[in-house]
Amino acid sequence: MLIDSIKDDEIIDIQVNGSFYRRVQALFFHFISEKDPEYIKKAIESINAGTADNEIFTAHLQTITVLMREIEEQAKTQGKISQNEINTDGLSED
Repeated sequence: MLIDSIKDDEIIDIQVNGSFYRRVQALFFHFISEKDPEYIKKAIESINAGTADNEIFTAHLQTITVLMREIEEQAKTQGKISQNEINTDGLSED
């Protein structure tokens, strides 16, 4: 059986819209929603240390984060970012 694949060093240009980006954001928040904040902090530290591949959750967190960041960076470069007011009532400052 053959499957399509992309070489690790290939760069692919894609276009996404804001709706898709919001779905990726929702995926991110769903993905971390049941994790303890300390666990997430340690996962981020692992990503920053370059050891994200040592645990599946951390590797997936890094994948989602990189995707979101790239979409955001491209949107900024193209002048397609808008500022939106959000309600922060009830959120702690920790």
